[in-house]
Amino acid sequence: MIKAPSVTSLEIEKLSSHQIKFRWDDAGENFWYNVEYKLTKTKDGLPSSQGWQSLGYTDNNLYYTDQLSPLQYYKFRVQTVGEGFTPSDWIETEEIQTFEQSVFNFTQMQQLYLSDVFITRKFKNQEKVYDFSKDIFN
Repeated sequence: MIKAPSVTSLEIEKLSSHQIKFRWDDAGENFWYNVEYKLTKTKDGLPSSQGWQSLGYTDNNLYYTDQLSPLQYYKFRVQTVGEGFTPSDWIETEEIQTFEQSVFNFTQMQQLYLSDVFITRKFKNQEKVYDFSKDIFN
């Protein structure tokens, strides 16, 4: 059998205390991707004995999870699979450490939706809201 093409351009896009989003180049519509992770060190920096753990399969060329723990060291890896192909070689991210706490959260949203509170304050009650490109904050 022919080996599936390996993932290319694996890069981490976003990272916080509990979340990570990473992506890679698409191998084509006939393929999907196996994603795994492992803890590489403890919070104290000692080597971890945990092996690779499956995060499942995806047909998207990106992966997002919000199930990480603060101040932990991780590696992620991706493998291309497809019907009639042997699995590709694994491609790994560099080792990352999550933050102690997050100053922001991110999601996998495709569109921005205004909150009901903002709409009520700005448009119904005519309250002043911040203009982040003009207002000065003290």
